[in-house]
Amino acid sequence: MFISLQSQVKKVVSGIDKFLKQKELHSIPVILTGDFNSPETNPVYQFVKGSGFASSYKVVNGREAGVTHKDHRGRELSVDYIFYRNSGSCAISPKSSIMLPQQYNDQVWPEEFTISDHRMIVTEFDMGKSE
Repeated sequence: MFISLQSQVKKVVSGIDKFLKQKELHSIPVILTGDFNSPETNPVYQFVKGSGFASSYKVVNGREAGVTHKDHRGRELSVDYIFYRNSGSCAISPKSSIMLPQQYNDQVWPEEFTISDHRMIVTEFDMGKSE
């Protein structure tokens, strides 16, 4: 049985919210990461954003990473994200967010990069109290 990516992400976000409510964890930040198979314009990305999450890379750099994945058809896509959401008195904020290896431009897939078909995004967060 095929479950759409949008349905899958709705279940994930719903599961996170249900768990936090059950455990009465009302003031902890949440980090949601992964290969979402979705560019910024896709409904999956829009749902995550609409659920209160922000992309750490976009917050730090003013835009999403250009090309994080080269698929089996040779298409160069931006589909990997580190999202975060704050709630309550405890908050995190992205201090830096980079794509590895750093020596390559993020707008095209480096042909000599053959270790994986995804480039890793790394974010360092600061933790403190929300204002």
